[in-house]
Amino acid sequence: MNSNNHFRIASSGIGNNNDRHKEKNILGLLKDCVATWPQQELVFSYDLTCLISASGPQLKLRQKQTGFSLTMTVQPLVNGALQVSRFTLKEDLLLEDSCQSLYDAALIELVLQGLVITAFCAQCLQKKRVNLVISAEEAAHLTSLDELFNLVSTHITVDGKRQIFTLSVDNQDFSIFTDRVKTIKICLHQQLWKLQRSDPFLRCYLHHSERQEIPLSQLLVNQKKMEPKITSGTVITFPCILKA
Repeated sequence: MNSNNHFRIASSGIGNNNDRHKEKNILGLLKDCVATWPQQELVFSYDLTCLISASGPQLKLRQKQTGFSLTMTVQPLVNGALQVSRFTLKEDLLLEDSCQSLYDAALIELVLQGLVITAFCAQCLQKKRVNLVISAEEAAHLTSLDELFNLVSTHITVDGKRQIFTLSVDNQDFSIFTDRVKTIKICLHQQLWKLQRSDPFLRCYLHHSERQEIPLSQLLVNQKKMEPKITSGTVITFPCILKA
């Protein structure tokens, strides 16, 4: 697998258009999108890279503070969809042992932002929807967020049983999607600020002057020197966020 900063995702919607603006490097557009996410709406900050693999182009969204990442294999199809055939989360259980609520928040926000960037990618490629065709293990991160999707189904493919999550990025549907994502993130913020009253590590992170830059591993070391014991925090569940 090699990194390629000049990678361009092939699409008939772009390849047959003479408009030079639409010939811009797709990766550049996606990176610009991630770089301009409003930090006041997020608990963490992110960067994006693209990898070339045998299965197709992969977008890797990395959470800077935690080191968590989400890798998505994407492929534009001629039927008007952007297909995501991999949706793999990589996490660090050390954070879960130290602060359950911040660990949960990190996973929730990473999944949400992963959906946001795939939706934006589909729009850049002039696709009408995103189809996530993924394994049951990967789908476990999305089942409690099914309200974000227009359709959820199960199919048998050549690769075995797959869950399919369909997200429309057409006009009104996309507006509904972004509004729901924003609502979930607001609820997430509210819960974290409530929980930080009884969780010293969470409180330290949320109030840190360099929160958007400092690695949580460094904060954990500093906190352990100051606190004889770090409370584990409260589990944040997807249903609790959605119904808040």
